[in-house]
Amino acid sequence: MTGDAWTFPAAGIDQLTVHPVHILDPDDYALLRLHAAHESGHLPEAGGALDQAACTMDSLALIGGTLSAIQAERAADGRSPGQARG
Repeated sequence: MTGDAWTFPAAGIDQLTVHPVHILDPDDYALLRLHAAHESGHLPEAGGALDQAACTMDSLALIGGTLSAIQAERAADGRSPGQARG
C-alpha cells in the first residue's frame, strides 16, 4: 500500500483506492476456493485435467500465475506472504 492506495503491479493494478476485499464478489471467492482445492490436488469435475472444462483450467492457470507473480514481488521486497508494505 502506498499512501492511500493499494498497488499490485504483478497483477496489473497500479493503484486501487479501496481494500481489495471490497471488489471481490461471491463468484471471485468461489474461484479462489476452487484454486485452493486444485492446489491440494482436487478438481471440480470427475476425472483428470483433460476431463475439466477448458475455461475452468484457464481460470485456475490465470489465478495461479497471478498469485505466483504477487508472491515473487513480495519476496523481492523481502516481505512474508501476509506482510504489508511499509
